Amino acid sequence: MTLRGTRIVYIAFVTAVIGGAILLRYQDPFFVRALRLIAFDHFQRLDPPQYDPNVPIRIVDIDEESLAKIGQWPWPRTTVRDLVAELAANGAVRYPRDDSLERGAIGLGT
Repeated sequence: MTLRGTRIVYIAFVTAVIGGAILLRYQDPFFVRALRLIAFDHFQRLDPPQYDPNVPIRIVDIDEESLAKIGQWPWPRTTVRDLVAELAANGAVRYPRDDSLERGAIGLGT
């Protein structure tokens, strides 16, 4: 094979590998998802986030009193927006949520 033929085969091979990797990631089968989560867990063990005792953790619970006052879940996006704005005004930097409440219908930062 000539140098030009080798180069064409090499480019075709690299293109096929990259295309296959993109397709595999797009399809996201179970084993790819599992490998990604395993890798994430290992990276977290290798370099975990630093613990800062000066950063307080507060948990905001939606209790029965709030449900009686505002109404049953799911709340309107404006109500959730106001809640997140108030959390931010009080110094909150993250807004994780329980996806079982709404199954991702709102896009709060996590």
